[in-house]
Amino acid sequence: MEINLWLTSKDCGDGSYTVQLVNTEEEALTVLDRTREELDEGNTYEDGYTEEITLQIDETGKLLKPFYINIE
Repeated sequence: MEINLWLTSKDCGDGSYTVQLVNTEEEALTVLDRTREELDEGNTYEDGYTEEITLQIDETGKLLKPFYINIE
């Protein structure tokens, strides 16, 4: 089974990042308090980042393959 989610990430300004998974792009934009246009024109450090991801899981709910995110 596949689950489609939206990943958000933003710089907290203290050397740490937050990462959150939500159901829709609209929710992701709300978490980041940005519009799609602001993200497209801005930068990751000030505006955050969002991406649609697909997790593959088996019938018991376990991941079939690992999921990685690289925060730079």
